[in-house]
Amino acid sequence: MKFEFSTTVDNVNCHIRATKNAIIPDERVSERPHKHYYMEFHCILDGEETVFLPQENKEFHLTAGQILLLPRGIYHKVDTKNGTVERICFNFSAEPAGTEHSAILDLFMNIRDVAVFEDSDANLFIRQCLSLSKQAKDSFSDVRLGILLLNTALHLFSLHTRDRQQYIPNSSRAIRQQWVIEEYIERHFADDSGLEGLSRALFLSERQTRKLVRQFLGEDYKSIIIRRRMELADIFLHDSDKSLEEIAWQVGYRSYSGFQLCFKKHFGITPSERKLQLSEKNS
Repeated sequence: MKFEFSTTVDNVNCHIRATKNAIIPDERVSERPHKHYYMEFHCILDGEETVFLPQENKEFHLTAGQILLLPRGIYHKVDTKNGTVERICFNFSAEPAGTEHSAILDLFMNIRDVAVFEDSDANLFIRQCLSLSKQAKDSFSDVRLGILLLNTALHLFSLHTRDRQQYIPNSSRAIRQQWVIEEYIERHFADDSGLEGLSRALFLSERQTRKLVRQFLGEDYKSIIIRRRMELADIFLHDSDKSLEEIAWQVGYRSYSGFQLCFKKHFGITPSERKLQLSEKNS
């Protein structure tokens, strides 16, 4: 099950993407902590998984029937040591469609806490989505599936607000472009693909791509890449088993000296000083 759907709700362009997958423990061994610019929901169908938040030093253990709401911008890592887990992972992104105030957009922008739900209505929606996804693909079933997924997200939002929303189908090219940019950065910030590769993914010129990146994310491409590398390096420094050279390589630097200079410019101290600082704090 791989599915995308866009619509306008309460003067907000919403975009939903869903994937049903089975995750085997060995496949997750090398997963690094990562974050998204969209809201993510993990709906556990069978088995169990643990979601770690390395910056907050928290973990959430999920079993069948539970749904995890993961706000945007939170570093996390998934572990499935206890066996294969089957789940639907669906993502929710939003942008204003006009100038009017919207409760949905407020929630999307301001929810910061991870939440776990075991809600019969939400699980019913998910089961209905599974049933729909197995039917022959046509525009009507796609709309029904999209509305069901959106209804699931808004139902979970309703635990914070009592507002009921009306659904008016409408596509959003801007949201799709933003997702391409955000996913490209997440996948390629540690390699040398650069703005040229992102431009090819968007089918735009580098000048247009540079403008879109700043429009959606508020800063230039190079600054975003450096900040992502430094954020992940700081998370890795909490792991005493990793050498500084290994960390430098994993976040995209082919020489330790280049990594050290960038780290000190970003944090004001060297990686070795930061690691000593963390070691003293832990002891």
